[in-house]
Amino acid sequence: MKAKKPLNVWTTAIPLYFEMVAINSIGLVDVFFMSLVADKAVAALGACTQIILVFTLLSRTLCGGAGSIAGQSIGAKNRVRATLAFMYAMLIAIVFGAVFAAMLFVGRSLIPTWMGLQGEALGYASTYLAILGPAFFLLSLRLGYSTIVAVKGKSRVNLICALISNAVNLVLNAIFVLGLFGAPKLGVVGVALATAVSHLVYLLAIAWVAHKYLHVRFIFVKRVVDRLHELTRPVLGIAIPNCGDLLSYTMFQVVMVSIVIRIDELAAAAYTYVHQAMMFSVLWSFSVSQGQAIWTAHLVGARQYEKVESEVKRSILRCLMFAMPITLVLYSISGQLFPLFSDNPAIVSMATTAMLAYLGIEIGRAFNATLSFSLAAAGDARYPAILGFIFNWLVGVPVAWFMGVHLGWGLIGALAGVAADELVRSPLNYYRLVSRRWIKYPDNQAKR
Repeated sequence: MKAKKPLNVWTTAIPLYFEMVAINSIGLVDVFFMSLVADKAVAALGACTQIILVFTLLSRTLCGGAGSIAGQSIGAKNRVRATLAFMYAMLIAIVFGAVFAAMLFVGRSLIPTWMGLQGEALGYASTYLAILGPAFFLLSLRLGYSTIVAVKGKSRVNLICALISNAVNLVLNAIFVLGLFGAPKLGVVGVALATAVSHLVYLLAIAWVAHKYLHVRFIFVKRVVDRLHELTRPVLGIAIPNCGDLLSYTMFQVVMVSIVIRIDELAAAAYTYVHQAMMFSVLWSFSVSQGQAIWTAHLVGARQYEKVESEVKRSILRCLMFAMPITLVLYSISGQLFPLFSDNPAIVSMATTAMLAYLGIEIGRAFNATLSFSLAAAGDARYPAILGFIFNWLVGVPVAWFMGVHLGWGLIGALAGVAADELVRSPLNYYRLVSRRWIKYPDNQAKR
């Protein structure tokens, strides 16, 4: 019999990192092909992506609440309740997917205008959302099935489906934007269509695997459907607190993009390029933090508090030892990297300078992501959530506006606000860890 791998940070972090890189590569491909259309189209894509991300995280978190109940039910060998939780996850995906898709479609001109886009960039954004708005329904259903597959312990399926949809997105972008095989060059419409079709392919693939190989069955009989309401309170009890924290952070990101757009549309394009280039580092910190959170939960359950503290510190170093070299390498090659996306010297210059701000941002992110997830896993979720809300809105946004817009420092000034938020908050989260105030068992306080 094959020995089971022992649980540690890496057993979760490495698969999660490659899965998230595969999923987010669709955005990188879209940015590249959108850059072939126009720099203003890239600015529009950056604004639209942030709005879609808000709805994506909300849908993922709500479905995750049902997934947690399903996992608990499977652990308790309660198959009926697990099936109900799976059905509830898909019900959430259907209802909120339809609502969010309608909001994106109806607000296809209003939302980008509110974010500060004008003229040609506004037209690009409206066109993009006219297609990706309705397609969000497919994305939401995909998130529902992804939750079910993950609860079933088959996270690798999500990675395989992501790779398939990436390949479809790349090929269709090449056809629709470059006009391969005699196809008409569709520009922004082509990029949006390629992404929408890739969502459909992902959905069909993961639904097929869930029903065909994982034997997921939805029971549509009255006595079962009538019991769905029993899960409302436990599901929302898990999902709503997490949604509040995520909503604050994602809205902070939306406001940051709005500030950058108000500097000018070239700054918005530069920000989109830099943001996509830095995703490999950002996702590493997120993946290690998630892996450490799971490991922290196990250690807290075993009351190994000394090990919790030492392991969290080690994971901070794991994040820094990857993020810092990657950021420095990207900065050193930025003169060759960003011209691949834009031939505008002003955009290339802004993007290169912005990489300096990310040195501070990634140092703070390594601390805050690891500490926030681990403190939450230890049962101390409120402290990092409140801290994040306060510093996002009382430090990050004001500093970004003051330095980027009022002082006229441009993109680097706006990103200085993000760096200030991350760097000022990190020692407070770190002090929370070493103070041991997250320990919930009074009999262990003496071990401090």
